[in-house]
Amino acid sequence: RTGISRRRYSATAGRVSTPATIAVGVTTDILALMRERAIVPFDAEQWLDEAAGVRALVRDVEGARWAVVEYAPGAGRPEWCAIGHRGYVVSGEIEYEFESGGSLTARAGQGFVLPGGDNHRGRNRGDETARLLVIDEG
Repeated sequence: RTGISRRRYSATAGRVSTPATIAVGVTTDILALMRERAIVPFDAEQWLDEAAGVRALVRDVEGARWAVVEYAPGAGRPEWCAIGHRGYVVSGEIEYEFESGGSLTARAGQGFVLPGGDNHRGRNRGDETARLLVIDEG
């Protein structure tokens, strides 16, 4: 016995359960999501300017783009993005506007999901830098 739990992870409930359904109704074994232990060395990367006041440290992790993204106060992306993202707000807050209407604001300590095909763009309307961890749909 390895001591590794083969229980399934429920992203919708945020806890381990047996069996579980991830947000879109797909049951997924958590062990299949990551193949091996690893460090994602963002500290080995250089900041890339992605838009005025928006910069990122970017790594490829098993074919998916992972990024630490910073939005300066008042900064935002001018273009719409159709790629889906999962993320976590490390500090500050970020507002995502959707081309189809509506918006979503996530604050420090909160995660977010931006479905692919639902065009969106981010903006920091706060007075402190927003720092996010963002994982693109692969």
